[in-house]
Amino acid sequence: MRSVGDIMRDLDTRDLLHVAEQIARKYHVTLEEMLGRGRRSPEAAARHELWHLLYDEIPSLTRIGEIFGRDHSTIQAAVQKYEKRFGHPSRVIRADIDQPAEASCDSERAQCREPAGPAIKKCSAGTACVLTKSVAS
Repeated sequence: MRSVGDIMRDLDTRDLLHVAEQIARKYHVTLEEMLGRGRRSPEAAARHELWHLLYDEIPSLTRIGEIFGRDHSTIQAAVQKYEKRFGHPSRVIRADIDQPAEASCDSERAQCREPAGPAIKKCSAGTACVLTKSVAS
């Protein structure tokens, strides 16, 4: 289990500690409460928002989990819960996004372009592609 001090140092190294401080102020909790393991509603809600924002900067559930001493599935559930609560489309997929991925499109003729986000690609046909784990040859 990682200490709050370790988490703060890790976030500071990545120049993301200021984000955590702003979210803690927004929810009227201390930084230590938000980065700790407390389950009270304001602490948990602040932590979920932080993980959601960190996922934009660090698109790896596994890496965010390592920073906070949590399993990647805990981070995934929190990000999805935050996105559902605030009406954001879910960007998190069940496949491990740290693995190489390939896209499968709704349209056979559509060609996939650059990723629009870590889990979704935009196709030439205007449909969304879902990333899946690629199988090594």
